[in-house]
Amino acid sequence: MRLVVVGIVLVTCLLGSGSCVEDCDYPTENIIRDVISQGFTIGEGAVAPTIDLNRYSIVCLAYSRQRDRYRAFSVIVEYTCEVNAGCPEGMVVEQFEAECAENTWGIQVLGVTGTPRTSPATGDFSTGLREDCSFCASQVVASAPGGAPDPSGDGSHCIECNALCSGEEAGARRCFGFGSDSCCQVYLPNGTCGEACPEDGVYSISDDFNCLRDCPDSLGTVGNGRVEYSQDATGEGFSSGTTATVACNDTYETDGYGAICSNAGTWNSTLPNCTVIECGEVPTLVNGKVSGVPATTEVGAVATYECDTDYRFKDERNTRTCQSDKTWSNEDLECIKPDPVCPEGCNDCTEVDGKVSCTTCEDSLELNADDNSCRKKSTGSGGGNGPCGKDNIICIIIPIAILLAIILAVAVAAAVYAYYRWKQAPATKLKGKDPEGINGVARDNPLYLDPTTVAEEVEG
Repeated sequence: MRLVVVGIVLVTCLLGSGSCVEDCDYPTENIIRDVISQGFTIGEGAVAPTIDLNRYSIVCLAYSRQRDRYRAFSVIVEYTCEVNAGCPEGMVVEQFEAECAENTWGIQVLGVTGTPRTSPATGDFSTGLREDCSFCASQVVASAPGGAPDPSGDGSHCIECNALCSGEEAGARRCFGFGSDSCCQVYLPNGTCGEACPEDGVYSISDDFNCLRDCPDSLGTVGNGRVEYSQDATGEGFSSGTTATVACNDTYETDGYGAICSNAGTWNSTLPNCTVIECGEVPTLVNGKVSGVPATTEVGAVATYECDTDYRFKDERNTRTCQSDKTWSNEDLECIKPDPVCPEGCNDCTEVDGKVSCTTCEDSLELNADDNSCRKKSTGSGGGNGPCGKDNIICIIIPIAILLAIILAVAVAAAVYAYYRWKQAPATKLKGKDPEGINGVARDNPLYLDPTTVAEEVEG
């Protein structure tokens, strides 16, 4: 059975055999679910039940010889599972321990082969996490070399590290077993425990006891910019974790990121370059166009615009300039259609296709519907926009009648005048040989005046 194998491997690890590899990932939710299901795998070929975790809390972590890797953990879980092979019914709160063996997490049975699973103790979710643990177990590990101390009484099931790896002097050092020598003095660059940092370079020890190798060389210079380091160089170079960034000159920008001095004593990347800032394509203008295209679109480039016919700029600006933030200035540059110039007498007017039409006139004027112009107000009556509209027949007849009356009056006046002249003329003897008169008019006609006679009268 799987649990028996896990138990045998666990005993082997506890006895210190070199064949045991205690190097597992951090216990995730999936790992915890798998560990719990192992406790219900009974019999050859049995199928583990489905575990539904409601919540969980890791309360004990025991580290391995590898940095950020683990050899045991204890977890309090609230879960439900299928009713199968002793799986409890309903929501259950229990505490489980797991052991890492051959790079695989398995439920901890502490070498018990008679029954693959004993009933776990009920856990308390208020229990805090312990990481200063050589192991995580619910009972004394009697089979460990020299025995092992009892688990702590705080409910975490943490078996504390030995004195070398505990206390204030230990700092962040981790233990990886029960023995007095089971303590990491430093973590080497490859992540494993060691007695001291390597001698193949200049190292410093971090607060968490990692060997950090210095980067011996600077990264050189960058055109149109300068390199800035987060820490000053020591006599041997730059310490691990130092960052190198590039600050570009005005109108330039970096085309990448900086570099970091790694724990291995090398820079993790090369420095970026400084390239000139460009704004991209020159923007277009509604109701206008670009009249002066710049040779480049770099910072400082100026584009000149002009408006279409019948349009003008809304203010005195007519250019856009590439700025250091990669945008073109005067974003609100706009060509607008100006208000039309109204003819004299118009209060308001509109312009369509170059033709100006009045919409309202001054008080003394009226709107002419024929051409939308303003004219003097008419005094007569009629339709349209004045007293006389173009379709008012009265305004047509009246002027004709007045004209005919004038002509008639002139004719009457002429007749009266002629009669008056006739009445005032003296009686005159008509001379001549033409008894019929001139042009067939009798000489005794009172209206006839002989030219000779008239001349004599004038002389007399």
